[in-house]
Amino acid sequence: MLRFGVLSTAKIGHKFVLPAIHKSPLCTLMAVASRDMGKAQQYAAQQGARFAFDSYQALLASPEVDAVYIPLPTHMHVEWTLKALAAGKHVLVEKPMALKAEEIDAIMDAAEKAGKQVMEAFMIAFHPQWDWVKELLAANKLGRIYKASGHFTYFNKKDGDFRNNPEMGGGGLRDVGVYPIIAGRMALGEPRLIDAHMELDPSYGIDRFVDFNLDFDGARANFYCGTQLERCQGMSIHGELGRIEMNAPFNPMDGPHGAKVDFYTDKASHCETRFFGNSDHYLNMINHFCEVISGEAAPRLTLADSRANQQVVDTIFAQAKRC
Repeated sequence: MLRFGVLSTAKIGHKFVLPAIHKSPLCTLMAVASRDMGKAQQYAAQQGARFAFDSYQALLASPEVDAVYIPLPTHMHVEWTLKALAAGKHVLVEKPMALKAEEIDAIMDAAEKAGKQVMEAFMIAFHPQWDWVKELLAANKLGRIYKASGHFTYFNKKDGDFRNNPEMGGGGLRDVGVYPIIAGRMALGEPRLIDAHMELDPSYGIDRFVDFNLDFDGARANFYCGTQLERCQGMSIHGELGRIEMNAPFNPMDGPHGAKVDFYTDKASHCETRFFGNSDHYLNMINHFCEVISGEAAPRLTLADSRANQQVVDTIFAQAKRC
């Protein structure tokens, strides 16, 4: 059984990933670390972890930990991924893995030298709705793809939130814009950037709205993301023979109707609708990570995938028209 340690007491950990670790029969939560020992001990008690550490390095030194989950602010991901690998630990790190694509090159080298697995925590790759979408595309049910569109937005003007701090890797593109990018890549392959527009928040300095157009070998895609818009998500893929509409492609809610995929064919006269309710993609992700480490599965998300996704992000930042 894989023994997990968690670096930090971040909200995303106890809300999504730690419950998945507890549910999985393939792993257990052994340790948590915080720079505040009192907070670490309290968090360990709440989460049922056996050990609490007052530094991340102390957790990495523990022989009771096989793998670490890193939900730290984005600008700390590379540093602690490399330190975890140097300590002989497998790593599951929150997205985005890095701030620049070349930083992932360093992680690739370190992972190969250590003989350890590193995976970016893109849970959408493990949601069954995307398995069906990929099946439809692989079977050419849509014919030639002409157009895709996607968006992911939410509202956040909280002072002190690292997502509103550009020095910590905050901003809409890195936080939620990466989702339509990876979804487009999963469905359509590798893209070329056509153009991008980026609006910066005058107070925080982060990208609060990004609209960008990609070309996937002839299929045009328009994606946008934002951190000061009404919460919304969606994605569509439109081909000559059919169309796919997804109401919650990135972060579906719990419940029997949490994610719905409509597949329209025959000039929209026929629609096949599938609901993917109560599909725990976080649990699927954790189980897959454990199976990759045990040798029972090949990685569904590789470091090469992470680098390719980050390269798109880097290109958008480099070419976006800012205002």
